Amino acid sequence: MWSAVTAALPFVTGPAFDAVLKNGSAADSGEFHAVVAGLVLLVLVRGVSGIAAPYSLETFACGLERDARAEVFGSLLGKSQGFFNR
Repeated sequence: MWSAVTAALPFVTGPAFDAVLKNGSAADSGEFHAVVAGLVLLVLVRGVSGIAAPYSLETFACGLERDARAEVFGSLLGKSQGFFNR
């Protein structure tokens, strides 16, 4: 998501310059405001995904660690005392 939004920024910035510099005269303010709103939206999405990505990765990693520990400890608890007395 982060890469897609980052890659989209130049594609939206180009039309913003085109809207401002259209035919060397004053640009249509409605078109310009729409492009600027798109840029702001892309930056906000990029920020939210930048915050959410590490959080979701950390949550996923903690779940894997918890499951691995439960499996190892369950396996150890299932062993007989003779296994540990070797």
